[in-house]
Formats: sequence, C-alpha cells, structure tokens
Amino acid sequence: APAPPLETLKTAPGTQVVQVVEHPKSVIMGLPFHVFGDVFSFVPLRSLSEAATVCSSWAAVARFAVEETEKRAEQYVHEGLLRMATTNSPWESLDKFQTAIAVFPRMIKAYYWAAKAFLILSDCEGAIRTMDRALQQQPSRSESLKLQACILYTYGDDRHASELLEEALRLEPNDATIHFELGFCYQGLREFAKAIDCYAAALRLNYTRAFVALANRADCWYHSNKMEEALEDLTASLLICPHYPLALRIRAIVNEHLGDAHAAHKDYTTIIETATDPKVQSDAYCDRAVCFGDVDVDDIEQAHRIYPNYLKPVQFKASALVNDGRVDEAITYVSEWMAGTTANADRASQYAFRGELYSIIRDWKASIRDYEKAIELTEHGKIPEYPDYCDDYDARETVSAYFERLEELKAEQLLEEQPPRFSLASPTGNDFWGHSN
Repeated sequence: APAPPLETLKTAPGTQVVQVVEHPKSVIMGLPFHVFGDVFSFVPLRSLSEAATVCSSWAAVARFAVEETEKRAEQYVHEGLLRMATTNSPWESLDKFQTAIAVFPRMIKAYYWAAKAFLILSDCEGAIRTMDRALQQQPSRSESLKLQACILYTYGDDRHASELLEEALRLEPNDATIHFELGFCYQGLREFAKAIDCYAAALRLNYTRAFVALANRADCWYHSNKMEEALEDLTASLLICPHYPLALRIRAIVNEHLGDAHAAHKDYTTIIETATDPKVQSDAYCDRAVCFGDVDVDDIEQAHRIYPNYLKPVQFKASALVNDGRVDEAITYVSEWMAGTTANADRASQYAFRGELYSIIRDWKASIRDYEKAIELTEHGKIPEYPDYCDDYDARETVSAYFERLEELKAEQLLEEQPPRFSLASPTGNDFWGHSN
C-alpha cells in the first residue's frame, strides 16, 4: 500500500507531523513499554481515546520503572539479610540496606534492618534517625507500630514498646520480626516465660537472625533456672554463628553456675580472641579474671588497656586496692580516671561507685554528693533530647535504688553528727545509759 500523505497543520510554516497509522491493537500493545510511550508522546491527539492511550502507556512505563526499582531494592535487602543471618558484624549489611533505601525510599523493611544494624553497632542515635525516616514514608499500621516500639525500647521504655508490639501482633500474627521484638521487650521487663514463647514463635516463623533469638532465649532459660535448655539453645546458636559473643558469654555464665570454671574460661578466651568490639573484649577479660576465684591482675590490666574509658576494669582494680586496705588510693585512682572520661555514658555509675568508696572511709558528705550527682545524670537519660512520652523502666529502677542508698547515707551521717542521747533511770528500770537491766 502507498505511504499515507503528510498532513500539514495550521501552525508555523513548514511544520509537518506524521499522521497516525492505524494498526491492529494486538500489534500496538506488543510494543515494549519504552517504545510504546515514546511513539505515542510525539503524535497528534485527535480524540479522547488517543489521549487515553497515551496516558495509559505512560502509566504502564511508570509502573514498570517502579517495579524494576523495587526489585533492585529487594535484592539489596536480600543480600544484606544473607549476611546478617550468620554474622554479628553488620557493616556490609548496613551498606546494602542504605543502598536499598536510596534506590527505593518507600521500602520500610530496609529502614528497619538498617536500624537493627545501627543498634548492633551501639549507635542508638543512628537507629532512631533511621526509624524516624521510615515513619515519614507512611508505612502500614503494623509496620508503624513496630518502628515506634523499636524507638521506645531504644530509649529504654520496654513497657510501652511491648504494648505497641502486642497491637502490631494482632494485625500481623505471622510476622517473625514482631514476635522477636516483643520477646526482646519481655526479656528486658524480666517476664521470661512470655519472652521464651515469643522467641519460640519467631524461630518457628524463620526469623532471619535465628542465632540471636536462640541466644536470647537461652538467657531467659538461665534466669528461669533451666540450665539444660539454656545450653541446648546456646549450642544451636553457636552452630550458626560460632563466635557470637553473647552466646559465648551466656554459656560461660551457665557453666560457671554449674561449677565448670574451665569451660567458662575457654569461652571467655574465645571472645577475647575473636571479638572486634573493644568493650566486648574488655568485658571478657574482666569476667575471665575471676573465673577461678582469685582476681587475675594481668587480665584486669588488659581489660583497662583495651578499653580505657570502660568502668568495669576500673571497678575491679579499685576493689582490689580496697581489699588490700588502700581505700584512699582507690578513691584517688577512680577520681583521676573519671577526670579523663568526662564524656563517658556510664558517668552516673561512676559517681555511684565512687560514692560507695567514700562511704567506706565514712566521708558521708562526699558520698552523698556523688549519689546526688548519679541520680541527676540518670534522670537526665543517656540519649540527648529524651522524649517526654518515653518511660525508661531501667532508669527508674536505677534512680529508685540510688535514692534508697542516698537515704541510708544521710541516716548514717545524721547518726554520726548527733551526740548520743542519755536518759536518767526511769520507772521501767532503765539505767543511766539507757540499757536494759
């Protein structure tokens, strides 16, 4: 057939547009999306049906692009989770999750797992920022509740976090991550039976980081005085992630409880040799130092050398000085160390510990001053801009204990400052000194 004539439009002189050629619908719809859209975007629209065809083609192109982008983001998340499933070193996974967010900002699970990676790295502020960004993407109701709960427990409010997760679980009863997070909150609240049930459900639903759920459940078994179950879960956890520090540490504690100091010593040594976090290594040195009863001074020195800003080895060394009768020296040592660690997150605990040292030498004024400072710092919270809606259960318990101790110290000070009160003999038979005959 001859080619169709060119149609001259009433526009600028010489402007011509190729007339639309009618083809069967099946041939038109068989074109690739990008070709389909490009062709129909440059032809004259002579009817509403043609306009609808163009709009439909572009919508299809947009849907195709979104689907392809989402698939790319899903692949990044999948790669990150493969790594997270068998290791507690989240750097590579965090990079994958952040790439997924950059590619497809509405992928809520990428934010969730990125926040989990930040928490593993002890970057609470990074985790909270990430979850706040996820909430701005208008997630589903269950996702929103889970993210809000994670923010709450990061601030220490396990009670309110558990309430949100219970609601989320009613909406998504087969979501393994919700079961895990709820178990984590119950564990923090020391409701170990509930936590065990939640971890069991998370494992049954194939929670990605099964080795973490197993180790956490083992800790709950331990606190429920079920050592055999704890060791079974710890063995399973370490089969997946052989050098997981938490599982090794809990197993060491369980073995110490069972009287097997050599097994405990071996697990602490494994942590020291394989852990990358200096705080975790320092902890292991401190725990290993007392495995066999007497304090291993070399281990304490190593703990302090690896993580100089950590309170635990300082407490061990100061306690050793106190046991030698060198309390003044212990106070001086702790005070000098505190002067060099002004930004330490454990500042409240440092003041409380030094307050106890002062109480040994009956310096009530200094002891009371340190406990008052500890209370002030604990009430302020560890994380800047602590939200009013959060209820830090652990902080409240700590403050309560500090207040109780403060009242004891004040009572001791009062007794020492007031002279004893004597009374004359009374009809009851008391002598001059107030003692009973």
